[in-house]
Amino acid sequence: MRRLFALLLLLAALLLIPATAYALQEELEDTLRVTLNGYDLSEWQQSYAGLSPEVRALWGYESAGELIASYALGEGDIGENLLQGLWEAAVAAVRQGIASLGTVIGVALLIGLLDALLGEGQGSVKEIASFLCYGVCVAVLSGVMAAQLSLAAGAIGDICRLLEAFAPLLATLLSAVGATASAGMAQPLFIFLSGTVAKTVQGLLLPAVMSAGVLHIVGALTGRKQLDHMAGAIKSFAKWMIGGITTVFLSSMALRGMSVGGADSISFRTMKYALDKSLPLVGGVVAGSLDSVRGCTLLIKNAAGIAAVFIALGMVLTPLLRLAGMNLAFRITAALCAQLSDERMPKLLGDLADICRYMFACVAAVALMYVLTMGLIMALGGV
Repeated sequence: MRRLFALLLLLAALLLIPATAYALQEELEDTLRVTLNGYDLSEWQQSYAGLSPEVRALWGYESAGELIASYALGEGDIGENLLQGLWEAAVAAVRQGIASLGTVIGVALLIGLLDALLGEGQGSVKEIASFLCYGVCVAVLSGVMAAQLSLAAGAIGDICRLLEAFAPLLATLLSAVGATASAGMAQPLFIFLSGTVAKTVQGLLLPAVMSAGVLHIVGALTGRKQLDHMAGAIKSFAKWMIGGITTVFLSSMALRGMSVGGADSISFRTMKYALDKSLPLVGGVVAGSLDSVRGCTLLIKNAAGIAAVFIALGMVLTPLLRLAGMNLAFRITAALCAQLSDERMPKLLGDLADICRYMFACVAAVALMYVLTMGLIMALGGV
């Protein structure tokens, strides 16, 4: 009889466990949504709405609040057609790049025809015709490279605006989980990234890389190889500067993160102990409630960090794909022009492909530092 009674109690407990778990899950969802609704997400929604519909379709969410709530509840998932969408965007970028260089291919074909028709007997006429053809190519390529520079600078500027828009909420969430030292560290880190690192890349490195491209164009037009050496020195300087800036920023971020983690842990435990001991009878209950509220806020903070990463990637995705597509388009066009004209045109196109690659590296470096900064924000306050 006792065994039967114990078995019945066990069955009843097993039946009640799912119901209890479901009730707790619903309570957690309600608490998370109420807590999330208490924060101002207008800047986040404005930034998310600024993404193209194609990018929002890749992420699979219609609003920033929906994105944050989904990841806070552990239900987050990227769009089902992410890889297909990225492939289509990459192919479209390459096609657009080749289309913008169609005039260059036509001029290269014309140079090859003039060389075949005029031969060696009319050297002066051929030289003048070749100079005019290269002049047309210079005009086209100058416009293409100016567009790439504007694209890269705009992408870095977008990251800076995102940092300025997202910093207040992230710092507030850090303070809400008891990570006051981390919150005090986050603001200077955001300012250092947006006000110093990003501005240096945008105002110094990108113009330097563009000046190297101008030297390549002028060198191809005039035939002076000394300009190519000067352009190579500028590109080497840009490469070392990108590596140096990234190293300094990541080292600073790591040192700051290690220095505040222990302080946050001690601060929160001290606050719990003070509540437990200073309030008779109800101190333990209040301290336990504090853990629940902190846990919900911690989930929202981490979800907000993920949303910040997604929004930034959505903004720089198109510029990065276009820069990469233009790099590949220059390579393909150079391979075609090598069969049609003299060696100057393929060399110029190959050099400009390197310029696009350096611009891509500048934007990618700033985006990487932004993503790692958000990763640090998500890691802080969890102890």
